[in-house]
Amino acid sequence: MGIFLGLAGVIADSLVRGTDKVDKKGGAAIDLYSKDILKKADWKRAKVNAEKVHEIIDIRKVPMDRNRFGTVPVKPEAAQKAGTCLIGCDVGENGDRIPDLISLGEELYKNDGLPTLFATMDHVSAIIVKRLLDVAFDENIIIPGSALGITGRAGITGKKPELILEYTKDNFKDCVFVSDGLALGSAIMARCMNSMGTMNVPVGGKQGRPCILAARKKLQEKK
Repeated sequence: MGIFLGLAGVIADSLVRGTDKVDKKGGAAIDLYSKDILKKADWKRAKVNAEKVHEIIDIRKVPMDRNRFGTVPVKPEAAQKAGTCLIGCDVGENGDRIPDLISLGEELYKNDGLPTLFATMDHVSAIIVKRLLDVAFDENIIIPGSALGITGRAGITGKKPELILEYTKDNFKDCVFVSDGLALGSAIMARCMNSMGTMNVPVGGKQGRPCILAARKKLQEKK
């Protein structure tokens, strides 16, 4: 089993805080986002810029000697004993290079403008997904036939879904993008807690087949 943790949306927020368009401490990329903002973006330039951003983004299996990673408290030894692989995303060490990210956002904004800065953030997010998955595959924690699920503004706004699909097309046949995975997942679990999955694996794992509630009722009636 694997868990992704650390910094995500704050990376884009930090880049946009380098502009003069949002608050330097609490501003967020979503404050400036619009459907038309990417129309004038230079996507080739954005990809080059994203590679610069990723020079200060640290993505790897959380080392055993760390008690925090990407500002998130962790216990790698306990996770290892439980059979869980922790894969983290950080900027520097525990976010200590976020100021560098803000400065880089200012530089990119002045050189290329706001549309290309937002295109850069789309590439940055897509590459984050790719790097996280690369580590997961290296650790053999993604089983064959798995589907990829992406949730939250760091993965579904702008051109991010299209770019993520491009970066992951060789690894996943199925991919789903949802606005709030936690809320949707909770709703499903509340409605079908005992009706998901297969007869032998009650929760999860049943793709491409109808709900098994009817089959489960018949099985319970026999008992």
